[in-house]
Amino acid sequence: MNKLKTQYIDLSKKEIIDEIKKFLNEQIDLVTRELQDDEAFSKAAWPYYQAKKLGQQKAYIKLLSYLPENIND
Repeated sequence: MNKLKTQYIDLSKKEIIDEIKKFLNEQIDLVTRELQDDEAFSKAAWPYYQAKKLGQQKAYIKLLSYLPENIND
């Protein structure tokens, strides 16, 4: 997350929100791929692994819902 402090310092509010949305969507996609990975099914603690990953997805989706759709600079 240090990228927001350095790499994106000159971005507008809208661009920052867009970058955060992009990051959250990438994380949601990553969790989805991890849940569908064949190796995940062989874990002895599969139900706990699945619950953790679904909780992560839910948190990312909830964060996305808090971000504004339109930003006026």
